[in-house]
Amino acid sequence: ADPQNDCHHSAYLTQPTTFGVTQALIGTAHATGLRPAIILGINSTDEVFVRCNTEDALQIAGEGRSTGFFGVSRNSSAAFGARVHGADYTLSSASIAPSTLDSFVFARNSVGSPINIASARLAFYSIGTAISDLAAFDARVTALVTATGAAV
Repeated sequence: ADPQNDCHHSAYLTQPTTFGVTQALIGTAHATGLRPAIILGINSTDEVFVRCNTEDALQIAGEGRSTGFFGVSRNSSAAFGARVHGADYTLSSASIAPSTLDSFVFARNSVGSPINIASARLAFYSIGTAISDLAAFDARVTALVTATGAAV
């Protein structure tokens, strides 16, 4: 499990998810299976939704069919940040205890079972401690994915 106020999840999509279906790129629920603890996902109405050890979700309209970098990071108890399709977002929301479940990639872990399985194609993902500058991380990951694609 990630620390409560020191965590990030990110993914780089090269192919978007299927429209009209709720899908998780990376995520985990609390052990009770109720709320996602950390999630990067796309809902059925074309919104990106993000949580990071909080009850509240950041919802970003119109970006569900985007490709590129998606990231969330929390380094304080009062708020978390996200970066989606080149734009930065912040949600002031108190942190809650992190899930004891592992994070799943291409799905959300709901008490050991994958749900909201994603049809996206990911070129990169990362799970770890907080990243203070998601824009810089986005630039580095984008450069890596571009260089790898050109070399193949």
